[in-house]
Amino acid sequence: MAKEKSCGAVVYKIDNGILYFLIEKMNKGHFSLPKGHVENNETEIETALREIKEETNLDVTIDTSFAETISYEVNNGNIKDVTFFIGKYKNGEIKNQEREVSQIYFLPFDKAYKKLTFPRDKQVLLKAYLYLIKQYSKKIAIIGCPGSGKSYLSRYLTNYTNIKLYHLDNMYWFGDYDHISEDEFVNKVDKVIQKPSWIIDGHFKESLSQRVSKADTIIYFDLPGITCVNGVKHRIKYHSIRDDMPCVETTLDKEFEVCMLNFRKNNNPKIQKLFKEYPSNVLTIKTKRQLRQIIDYIKKIS
Repeated sequence: MAKEKSCGAVVYKIDNGILYFLIEKMNKGHFSLPKGHVENNETEIETALREIKEETNLDVTIDTSFAETISYEVNNGNIKDVTFFIGKYKNGEIKNQEREVSQIYFLPFDKAYKKLTFPRDKQVLLKAYLYLIKQYSKKIAIIGCPGSGKSYLSRYLTNYTNIKLYHLDNMYWFGDYDHISEDEFVNKVDKVIQKPSWIIDGHFKESLSQRVSKADTIIYFDLPGITCVNGVKHRIKYHSIRDDMPCVETTLDKEFEVCMLNFRKNNNPKIQKLFKEYPSNVLTIKTKRQLRQIIDYIKKIS
């Protein structure tokens, strides 16, 4: 079985603080990242730059600190190794290479991720995005249903970015499920979001628009309700110690369970409306598997 070698890049640009990623629609119908075969005597970087120029007419600056190689079998039975770098848009007007590429898009991360056809390309884009978060994100809001894994991810993210972490549960609750007033809570959150950098973990609809309006990056946990219920049951069963909340969970309140099961239906419309009103960089997590992949990669590059 022969080996083939290709190189390319995750190409991005920044507009009003939002990262946009280049996606190609190929003439064969699938959506892909720019890449191509290594030619004689070329380095990997030279191949990536040439292929991007040929396919898109754009010049980019390659960041060699990021290099992700994927391998897969192609139609002729050979194994293709593709190394992707990160390329920041420098100059040029988009012009697609008509022989291979039918359309070229610059899309925000969430839309680019959905558009890509192959899971292997999605994973490369996700890793590139996580790599860039450390460089460009200063205010990160982590929102979504209780039990979805927000606090779990936030601990890794604060270590990775060196940005101070604030748990909303710790700001709202004290003692055995006593809490401050809503006005006090909103004022507390307001003081945090005025800081130059922060990671805020928690949903709390009372201050959601506050945080979304100020965040440059939002990580949205959009998991099925039953998955979140099972997450809470797991931490209760194993008496998980929670540094993100002063209260000790011993049972699953029925009203809380119903809230989790209906979270998507009751909250998604407002969340999507806020995303349109206050555009930012959005990463949507839809499965526990995706969450594990994100944490594994953050651990790897931290």
